[in-house]
Amino acid sequence: MRTRLIGVICCVLLVILASYAPGQDSKGVKIGDLRAMLKDADAEIRKKGADGLAENYKNALPAVNDLIETLEKDNEPAVRIAAANSLRSIFWEGRVDPKGTKTIAALVKAMRQDKDALVRYMACQSLDHIGPKAHAAAVDLFEVMNADDDPFLRKLAQHALPQVASRACEGLLSKLIELHKSGPEDWTTQFAVLECMGKVSGGDEETLTLLKAALREKKPRHRMSREGAAYALGRMGASAKSAVPMLVDSINETKNGKERESGSLLLFAIQALRDIGPTSVEALPTLKGIAGDSAMTETIRRAAMQAVYAIEKPSRK
Repeated sequence: MRTRLIGVICCVLLVILASYAPGQDSKGVKIGDLRAMLKDADAEIRKKGADGLAENYKNALPAVNDLIETLEKDNEPAVRIAAANSLRSIFWEGRVDPKGTKTIAALVKAMRQDKDALVRYMACQSLDHIGPKAHAAAVDLFEVMNADDDPFLRKLAQHALPQVASRACEGLLSKLIELHKSGPEDWTTQFAVLECMGKVSGGDEETLTLLKAALREKKPRHRMSREGAAYALGRMGASAKSAVPMLVDSINETKNGKERESGSLLLFAIQALRDIGPTSVEALPTLKGIAGDSAMTETIRRAAMQAVYAIEKPSRK
């Protein structure tokens, strides 16, 4: 599953970060002094300035333009990596909205054009960690995932794309649908495409029809295709109400959970019903049966109980 891919990516990036780790604790150093360090003639001092801004991310917003300039113009890869990492720290998981800054555009440019592979990797990972607030990078991530010459960067983009995908993405859904119809080369790309379709779609009929067809497919081209479709339907929320009977059918087909793929589909279908919410009321008998079935794994039973709670929650008010 994608968990293995994520683990590999994280291990490699931890090595990258360790290689460029801060040389000293810069907490307590004034932001103005750290910004000045970015202009120093000594590359090691410039790197320490960028590292210091990452450590002091809560107060580093005034330094964003300096970091962008460093990312775009510094001649040392280690300094550019540190600058990308600092931007990631400042905007991590959207805790500060990058809108109104040139952060996302700068990271996209670095991901696609920097001459150093490690800088490209860090820029991509920074977009990943910024999350939906980096939605303006979605089309670029899609294009890197689908066509970049660097296979590792393609995998990083494949992981980052679902993290930034949201209904705010412009121009992405049509590309996702086209790739889905043509058939991605591997199952991890297929899963990412399906997941993004669910996140980006506003409940349009074409996407819903394609996802339901993928869920029903008995002999899919890639393993995890049905799981990806179930997961994507959950991302659509109440808009996927018409898929509830099919999700229940998928649960009934696979609820023995003996094989890895069947167990995954069972879990994803249950979670999709949870995320679709109260409009999944017809699934309650099936979900309650699973929640009380001692033959099921604890993970499956807990997921079923959570789904029941989510569906019945409005009636408790």
